Amino acid sequence: MPDEVYEILPDAATPLDDEAFCGRFEQLYNNLRDNTHIWELRGFTPYQYKAETGYELLRFELPKIKNVHKV
Repeated sequence: MPDEVYEILPDAATPLDDEAFCGRFEQLYNNLRDNTHIWELRGFTPYQYKAETGYELLRFELPKIKNVHKV
């Protein structure tokens, strides 16, 4: 799913060079993911999956984009 998000965001006119936006988006995405039962995790939430298997999922982070000056 994160790969799909990475592909969609540039075309969605999101301000990926705005650090505050990116931080808030990552926070909202991770909050949603943490509280959703995921098919690939056999219906567990990430917290339930960790409790059941001992494996922790990586947090979602947007790639860091360098500020480019437009002429």
